[in-house]
Amino acid sequence: MKTGKIFYFTMLLIIPFWLSSCSSNNSGGMSSENQPAKYFATADEAAQQAKSDFLEVLRMDKGLNLGVDAASLERSAPQPAISTPEIDFGKLLEADPSKATFEQLGIPTDNIIIPYALEGRVITAVSIGKDDKGWRVAGLGDEQTSTELSAVHQAIGQGDQFRITRYEVPNIQAIIYEVRADTAFKYYTNFKGMFKLEEPANKAELLKVLQAEAMDFQRQFGDQLKKGKLLK
Repeated sequence: MKTGKIFYFTMLLIIPFWLSSCSSNNSGGMSSENQPAKYFATADEAAQQAKSDFLEVLRMDKGLNLGVDAASLERSAPQPAISTPEIDFGKLLEADPSKATFEQLGIPTDNIIIPYALEGRVITAVSIGKDDKGWRVAGLGDEQTSTELSAVHQAIGQGDQFRITRYEVPNIQAIIYEVRADTAFKYYTNFKGMFKLEEPANKAELLKVLQAEAMDFQRQFGDQLKKGKLLK
């Protein structure tokens, strides 16, 4: 069983290290032993740097299969930022699924996701983070998130104005997309095949399923988690 926290931006996270050692003026957002991370005053600047780094990666090795090609990425446009709160596992265990909201259960993080879209389809996503030094590139080319976001965008429709929040539930590795349009909320996930990204899930039903999975995890691994033997 996987117990580590999901890291959405996998092997590509290594690439900016290499880029920073190859280029003195394009450090990307990831630090290396010889060169510190590059910081930006705004999220937009960091997102543009992430796109530039990704383009450089694709152009340096055209044989890489990363789910997007350089020409498409260059033509793509950034979409509204997506915050990435983490669900408080303890609160989820104690929550009343009929009354609780994801916002109440969520813990803000310092990372946001910037999707890049072309012709109405999300083709890739980058992650940027913020600390006391400013904004930095945190990850590139998450194909899984891009595919999920593309499905969610298609389910919502192109004409709607909406805001997306991506919630992660630790330990049980669940990802939920909350879509807010005005005062209406919809929830999309494909958690364990119980739900479909193409159809909104009932919030209370979804929270009930997540809570049951969390309780099962707690029964099996709670003692180890308390002792620090498992990662959330």
